[in-house]
Amino acid sequence: MRATMAAAALVAGLLLPAVAAARPADCLVQIEGRTLINGECNFEAAPNGDFTVTLGSRVAQVMVDPGSRLGRASYQDPASGEPPGVADVRRDGACWGEVRAIRVCAWQPGQRPAAFRNLPAAEAAAPAPVAASKGADPAMRVVSTRQVGPWTLSRLEGGGRWRCEVERRYPDGSALAFLAAKPSPGNQNIADTGLRFSGAALLGLRGEIRVVPWGLGPDNAQSAIADGNATATMMDPPNEPGSSDAFANGRDFEVSLPGGERLRYALNGSNAAWRAVSQCAGF
Repeated sequence: MRATMAAAALVAGLLLPAVAAARPADCLVQIEGRTLINGECNFEAAPNGDFTVTLGSRVAQVMVDPGSRLGRASYQDPASGEPPGVADVRRDGACWGEVRAIRVCAWQPGQRPAAFRNLPAAEAAAPAPVAASKGADPAMRVVSTRQVGPWTLSRLEGGGRWRCEVERRYPDGSALAFLAAKPSPGNQNIADTGLRFSGAALLGLRGEIRVVPWGLGPDNAQSAIADGNATATMMDPPNEPGSSDAFANGRDFEVSLPGGERLRYALNGSNAAWRAVSQCAGF
């Protein structure tokens, strides 16, 4: 893909025993130098080593490859207005991934190592959600909108961030949106485009799901973050099949869900929509 929106890389220091129920922990979550959690949080782990760190609307999840130092991590904060992200991670000592991208650590209360003390306090949580267009991130406000054929182009701003997107709604109640924004300065590991799609088949799915986009084969599976309310977001990570060219060329978007069910979204008129959203995003 030619343009690279924030698909977060995640680092986790896991020193807690695997437990089925959530329990208090001492946590640290940092993303691109921003401290989002620093102190008490809820920690939940599965017997296979997968775990989740939660504080309010901020949720970090790591899915561990059994018997290896590799994993897949996702992060989402619906109240922040930022799209959810997902990335491959590697364990380094007590942590997973790279400090300059994102770091998430969890210790039993009182067991934090000295090297991780006296760090910046966590940023304040996002204010109460502000209503925007249906399907938009709640902390982002629509500042402009116009029709481009069957697509609605919107620019959203809030919390010092912005995003452009084009969205189309279908007769069966499903919807598809193409998202675009510039990456953080100097960050070469974050994609800046993605797709948000909804449909009845997604209802009840939450967290990271593996999907096969654009009718490709299983070897091209990507990760999407499902919100449990019939909507999922797939950000384009580096070195995986991109969406920009396919969307611009009007290729119908197909996605195979876990279990093999397939969703399909018609993209007629998407070339004009792509030109509009790329102009809005400044590509």
